[in-house]
Amino acid sequence: MRTMRKYFVACAVVLSPAGVVSAQNFVEDFEGFVSDIDFSFGTTAAPNGFSLGHTGSTDFRNSIDTLPLDFSDGNSTNGVSGFVNFEGNDEVFITPDQPVTSLSFTFTDVGSGGVETGTILAIGAGGVLDSVPMPTESLTTLNIPISFSASLADPILEIRFVGDGDDNLDGGVGFTFDNVSGTFIPAPSSAACLALAGLAMTRRR
Repeated sequence: MRTMRKYFVACAVVLSPAGVVSAQNFVEDFEGFVSDIDFSFGTTAAPNGFSLGHTGSTDFRNSIDTLPLDFSDGNSTNGVSGFVNFEGNDEVFITPDQPVTSLSFTFTDVGSGGVETGTILAIGAGGVLDSVPMPTESLTTLNIPISFSASLADPILEIRFVGDGDDNLDGGVGFTFDNVSGTFIPAPSSAACLALAGLAMTRRR
């Protein structure tokens, strides 16, 4: 299993007029990209608020696909093209820049090479927080909304797309996703920072 990414968070707090720590939202629709970015054998931190990566032996798909699309099975706009395969240990992951309490995206399955199915996992510090089966054969129903949520105490650290296995060694699941959004939780050091900010506000009164 891939080692979970460690998070190093600076001491930064956003205060509302009431002095409350504000969560930060992020949205990425990939329309700002002008050329493809392949992440078949590595990780790209290009998207806003998260990185994309792939582990396994296959270099098929697994890229930010920009117009003109290499794979025309998406929604005719820029997005992410992915491929997972149980036999090849191929997995795709979304890793937020910081832990999140919510993460959503639109998903389109483009069919499988055999009878393989896939699962989308929300991963926390202790393992799987939640999972949903990949919607299958959904080319006639593009952009199915997928959403995960978690608590502040046990936030989401990663979304992982995995193949479930089949009897066809050439099988696998191709898919696209787009419109990724999420909510970062305040940094672990925010409580200390907030105390300092509160002290400074008190001294100004």
